Amino acid sequence: MLRRIDLPVRFVSPQRQKGVVLMIALIMLVSLTLAGIALVRSVDTTTIIAGNLGFKQSATSSGDLGNEQAIAFLESYNSGTTLHA
Repeated sequence: MLRRIDLPVRFVSPQRQKGVVLMIALIMLVSLTLAGIALVRSVDTTTIIAGNLGFKQSATSSGDLGNEQAIAFLESYNSGTTLHA
């Protein structure tokens, strides 16, 4: 027949257990808060970078359009003469 082996039991008061759980919960709360702040800052930086890239692309496109219009204007009024300096 099987015998039951009694191991020594450490007595930990329930009050002390609640204190440990509270400390762990506070540490987790602080770490999640810091992770959330880092995520918000990262998204904000990404939005700024995307805006800068969009502005750069728009400026380049406008410059190219202006060059194309200038070339078309000069070609339309070309009378066949060339200027030599």
